[in-house]
Amino acid sequence: MRAATTLALIFGFLAAGAAPLAAEPYVAYVYPAGARAGESCTVTIAGQDLKGASALLVSGGGVSASLVGYVGPGGPLSKLQEEELKERLSALLRKGSAREAPAAAAASPSPGVLPDLPEFRDLEKRSKEELTALFEKYLARENRPKPPMNETATFRLDISPTAPKGARELRLVAGAALSNPLVFEVGGLPEFREPERFSPGTPDFAGGPARPLVPPFARNGQLFPGEVDSFFVRLEAGQNLVFEASARSLLPYLADAVPGWIQPVLELADEAGRELARADDEGRNPDPTLRFTAPRGGVYRLSIRDALYRGRHDFVYRVVATSAPVGAAPADGPAPAGMRAGTAAASVGPVAAPAPGAPSAWSGRLGEASEVGSFVAAPGRVDLRRFEAKAGEIAVAEIRARREGSPLDAVLGLYDASGRLLAMNDDSEDREDALATHHADPYLRYAVEADGTYTLAVADAQGRGGPEYRYDLRLGPPRPDFGVLSDRSAINLPAGGSAVFQVLALRKDGWQGDIEIVLVDPPPGFSLEGGLIPAGRESVRMTLSHSGKPSDAPLPIRLEARARIGESLVVHPVRPCDKRMQAFAYYHYVPAAGFYAGFLGGRGKAGQAAVEPASALRLKAGGSGRIGLSLPAAKAATKTAGGLSAAAGAYSIKAELVDPPPGIRLSDARFEDGRLSLLVSADAAAAGCDDNLILRLSLVPSAASSTPSLKPIDLGLAPAIRISVAAP
Repeated sequence: MRAATTLALIFGFLAAGAAPLAAEPYVAYVYPAGARAGESCTVTIAGQDLKGASALLVSGGGVSASLVGYVGPGGPLSKLQEEELKERLSALLRKGSAREAPAAAAASPSPGVLPDLPEFRDLEKRSKEELTALFEKYLARENRPKPPMNETATFRLDISPTAPKGARELRLVAGAALSNPLVFEVGGLPEFREPERFSPGTPDFAGGPARPLVPPFARNGQLFPGEVDSFFVRLEAGQNLVFEASARSLLPYLADAVPGWIQPVLELADEAGRELARADDEGRNPDPTLRFTAPRGGVYRLSIRDALYRGRHDFVYRVVATSAPVGAAPADGPAPAGMRAGTAAASVGPVAAPAPGAPSAWSGRLGEASEVGSFVAAPGRVDLRRFEAKAGEIAVAEIRARREGSPLDAVLGLYDASGRLLAMNDDSEDREDALATHHADPYLRYAVEADGTYTLAVADAQGRGGPEYRYDLRLGPPRPDFGVLSDRSAINLPAGGSAVFQVLALRKDGWQGDIEIVLVDPPPGFSLEGGLIPAGRESVRMTLSHSGKPSDAPLPIRLEARARIGESLVVHPVRPCDKRMQAFAYYHYVPAAGFYAGFLGGRGKAGQAAVEPASALRLKAGGSGRIGLSLPAAKAATKTAGGLSAAAGAYSIKAELVDPPPGIRLSDARFEDGRLSLLVSADAAAAGCDDNLILRLSLVPSAASSTPSLKPIDLGLAPAIRISVAAP
């Protein structure tokens, strides 16, 4: 089954105006990942397709950025410069006898061959260790970062003293295209960073034995394979310190590493090297917090490493050291609503059947005595909730515990009056909780078969309990609702073209209706096509298109999801997210602070097509139908009795469906009445299809062309075309 059809539509003037479409910029890490308000610093952004980087977009205000320089995939030196540096360093490293000294002296550089960098000055005065470090930094290809982090753009950041402190969203702007976001911290503490890797002649630095750091401070670094980063801190006797590491919170997911994030470990030792304290995870957070009270005044060594001794350029971390009150206990995360200190767990007792539309909610602590009833739940026991229900009702029970910082790994069980287990749930995935990889909160939905008294049991999967095992329970009829997530927070489209993106519907309490996606108050020239998530569907691709003059900078956009539930129109914002892979296999929708449209270089001529039918192509399985695309440039093509004239140029248009729904294919293409006409066929497997077709157009060298050097030219995507296929 073929999804592509090439048309004998030939016109060279179209090729002349179709520049190749640029790639979207992608950023892998920013280093350092934080800076102090009121100061300036230089940061390196690493990624791919960063050429043309011009600015940074930093959320929250108070931060301005200016480009310092760009280094491409080949490294900072040209081939000629690499050869020159290699000859000079090799000669200087061989120097050691009077016979070899003249050869080294003769290795002086040709004027202007090497760039005028401080590291390349006075090479003859460098030590062997310094020369080796230069060789490793500039010439050892195995030390260079690999794609997708083999390009760097360096920026100077100027941060206002009044800039709000906290985590920001940092994006790179290349032309008018916008990258994915990274986390950047604006802090209020003195900032330090580890010595540059392969830096020759590194003097003692702040954090070294002679100049230990004095809390409070923030220190930035990168971990490389097998590496343990150590630095020294000076503490006073009895001083209470909290050392917080940030790594996973900076880069939530690594696509090609197991377990899929950086797993830092903090270790504190005295001057003799004796380990005094260690911290791995902080509860369920992979970023550790080490709490320490200094037994005496002096210098201590703090080390950070990956638990598996992995590392590479994007293993970026920050360690923040602050004072803590004497006797401070480890935090267990924020208490959810209704789980404040002193709240007693309700226990066994009759609970009135929830009235439709009025679900009941309780807060409890598994294993804590109750203020009411006769049942006392000890650690490892079960909390029970009894309620009345009638046949035909739907009972929904949901626990919020782990999502709110509780250690409870809850299990829900539903029993009838005789004690027979009717339904049970342990874990239920909440895709809106994107940073969780163990979704430990249960959800249970049950169709009641007979009038009677029912009991809901809440237990911990490991049989644990205690005052900290808090939970919120929702019990009652369904509350139909939904949420919608996007798979990217920056949609970059070619000038005058279209870009495809995907949305994910989160249907709640069994609701399965249509969801309409709307572009709200769009910037001039923008439109949304295919904005419908059909009933029962989880995800759909759609297109954002633009016509007219493109903006010279990314623009904020807003999408809304609308649905009619019962008699009410329910409206939710589409939440901007970036779909990220974890450990080669798992995908997560990581929320972003902003939603943007950017512009790529080149023009997406396919996006200028006027599509017919404008509403939807409706077919029956086994049948076919035509869609028409009016391309402005195609209207000038010469029509002949045999089809299209091949004498006008050297290119043909190729039409191709991108990941079409099962059973859908292009079976014919022709030029009719000034428009491109494509025949879409649906076989038996397509019955019930309700989706969007994504069509890509490109120019390919014609078989009649006499110019062998011609290359295909991507015209981009056409606006999404809705298709529905009924049973025959």
